[in-house]
Amino acid sequence: MAEYREIQGAAVQSLASSTGTIEGQIWYDNVNGAFKIQEFVAAAWSTGGALPSARKANRGAGTQTASFSAGGNTPSGPPYSTDTTFEYNGTSWSSGGTLGAVVQNMGAAGTLTAGLLFGGSSAGPETLYNTTQHYDGTSWTTVPATLPAALQTMGATGIQTAALSIGGSPPLTNVTNEYDGSVWTAGGNLAAATQTNVGAGTQTAGLSAGGKNPSITGTTEEYDGTSWTTSNPLNTARDQLNGGGTQDAGIAFAGGPSIPGLGTETELYDGTSWTNSASMSVARKNLGGSGTQPSALAFGGFGSTPLPGNESDATEEFNYGVQSKTITTT
Repeated sequence: MAEYREIQGAAVQSLASSTGTIEGQIWYDNVNGAFKIQEFVAAAWSTGGALPSARKANRGAGTQTASFSAGGNTPSGPPYSTDTTFEYNGTSWSSGGTLGAVVQNMGAAGTLTAGLLFGGSSAGPETLYNTTQHYDGTSWTTVPATLPAALQTMGATGIQTAALSIGGSPPLTNVTNEYDGSVWTAGGNLAAATQTNVGAGTQTAGLSAGGKNPSITGTTEEYDGTSWTTSNPLNTARDQLNGGGTQDAGIAFAGGPSIPGLGTETELYDGTSWTNSASMSVARKNLGGSGTQPSALAFGGFGSTPLPGNESDATEEFNYGVQSKTITTT
């Protein structure tokens, strides 16, 4: 039998982890001890491990294989809001650190081991927060930095040391706040006051899409670190959506195209316009989300009609494009 070298004219390379870049490329992952191939994956959502407990108004950050889900509302109460954190490893969720307060509808950014939460509120009765918390993958620490005003339902993006808080309420605002890991400062204002929007990208190349201003909108705006510029809108206007990615490769999913409707829509952004992609299996809004355009994660939210007790524990994974796959033999 001919060997790979004889067929291809070259030996299989030994590379660190998932570092392939070309469709059809085969290499040996010398970190994980497995052969890998770069394959094209058609856009699709698949079922992931369920949250240990149903949540809505939860928020998260990280990657598809290393994310956190923090806070949110539970089906039982009072106080309804929760201070729990769950961590996802690409297969299942496990318990993480306890938040400094019960909180919902906050901003979330960063990674599993360098997470960031800010603002939000408690439920029953509602208390608004301007606090900031850092996560190290084990425990949450409330830091001295506070938002200039208590806010909830804002868009959020970035990392623990360079994040954006985009819009929010109450009252409905167009304010952008920038975080440097130590202090919050005012940034450029959105063109329109917006809440329940999704944020993506970085502090100097940010993205905001959808939400309410005060009607449900598909408005998209791009941030350059100083000011916002209006771009092409979502194909389906909706609020309480989630997503992630970058300014030129963003993803937006779920959310309500009407009140009290729930959505399964997924759209991909290329830096200019949005394109419809594969629909989610579970229609929902006000959910947690993380990841990137080719590898996103959705978890929790309203799982049926948006009424108390209809929180969801569903997790879905989105995959698209050329991605690294492990070669298995039988």
